[in-house]
Amino acid sequence: MEEQINLELIKLQEELNLLDSAVKQIDKAGAISNSIIESIGEVQGQYSKHLQKITDKYEDYLQKANEAADEKLEVLVESHKEQIDKVKLLLSNYLELADAVSRLPEEISQIDFPVRLDRIDENISNIQQNILNTQKQIDTVEKRLKHEFKRTTDIEKYIIEQNRQIKGLKVFSTLTLLAVIAVIVIQFLPQIKAFIQ
Repeated sequence: MEEQINLELIKLQEELNLLDSAVKQIDKAGAISNSIIESIGEVQGQYSKHLQKITDKYEDYLQKANEAADEKLEVLVESHKEQIDKVKLLLSNYLELADAVSRLPEEISQIDFPVRLDRIDENISNIQQNILNTQKQIDTVEKRLKHEFKRTTDIEKYIIEQNRQIKGLKVFSTLTLLAVIAVIVIQFLPQIKAFIQ
């Protein structure tokens, strides 16, 4: 019983250690997310500057280039715009992730661990009581079985004694029968001899 309680307490300690580790990892992930968000902001700024330079060169080139070159350059600009949209989408996703990570410690702190621990303690108490009840039932059944076994053993002894007495009576009755036959034969022996002659 104590082993089971100890095992449950050890499991609880392990879960608390895992939870502590998870909170630390979440904090670390939040810091990393913030760093990524800042890096993406810098990249977007540099990318915007780069795009602006390309756009300026594009305008110069438009003045000098023919329509075929214009079409190729438009395709390039569209590609860059799509990449900017993708970067903006990534930045938005990272901001949402950072927000979710920052809310996670608060949500974890809202978990009512004392109530949960009380429930676990109550479950352990119920398990202990059930084990005690089961042990009492086992003891009662064991006592009944011992009593029935003793009774069965007494009956077996009685049957063995009765068989021994029956065998003794059989031997006695056989000997008595033989004695009676011998007496009859002895009494009628002179008559049998006379009858034979």
